Amino acid sequence: MKTLYSFGDEALGTALKALASAAPTSAVWPVVNRAIAIPFQLDQKAYAVWGFVFNGSIVSGNVDVGIYRYDLRLLGATTASAQSGTNEIQTQRFAGGGLLLPIGTYYMALSASLATARMFAVALNLNHLRALGVVQMAAAHPLPAQFNPAAVTNAYLPCFGIGLETVI
Repeated sequence: MKTLYSFGDEALGTALKALASAAPTSAVWPVVNRAIAIPFQLDQKAYAVWGFVFNGSIVSGNVDVGIYRYDLRLLGATTASAQSGTNEIQTQRFAGGGLLLPIGTYYMALSASLATARMFAVALNLNHLRALGVVQMAAAHPLPAQFNPAAVTNAYLPCFGIGLETVI
């Protein structure tokens, strides 16, 4: 099982290393019902089995992890579920059991229902986030079928991702 996450090399990891960003810390979610989407690249077919979020020091409300095609149409998501367990990784299977993903570019997205929830995240310059392709959407919890992107307005990059099985 391979884990693909927001700070990993398939997503923004290489750029984050170049920007010498700080280690993630527990930080409050920026806005009620906000979703944040991060581009990632697959160089081989994979089967997405579960999504995860690295919960921070306070758990509050519900979270949802999803995968979008490059045109921002939803391929699948976990069912929005209550944040559970402080300072630990929370996993949940994708609805329907999993998603077959061919080689290509995608977005992984995370939404949260309350602005009192905390996740591990890094604060990153807004221009860097925008240049890296990070987008947000208001009123996007649970994750919608079509992600309508807007430029990020908070210097907040959460630690979340997906669990993959390689397909031969």
